[in-house]
Amino acid sequence: MQDLFKSNLEKVGQSSTDWFDPAARDAAARKTYMAMVEVLYDERQPLLPLYRKYLPLIAAAMGHG
Repeated sequence: MQDLFKSNLEKVGQSSTDWFDPAARDAAARKTYMAMVEVLYDERQPLLPLYRKYLPLIAAAMGHG
C-alpha cells in the first residue's frame, strides 16, 4: 500500500521540504487528495468485486441478511 501511495504521489509531482511549510499547506493538501484519489481508483479494480462477492456472506454470518 505504501508503494502504491508513493507511486501516486510521484505521478502528481516531486515532493520537497515545502510539504511541511505552513505556507504550502493548501498545495500539500491538494497533492495528498489527488494521490488518495489515485489509490482509491487503483484499489477499486481488485477490491470492489471481492467486496460484492463476500458482503452477503458476511452480512448473513452476522445475522443481517
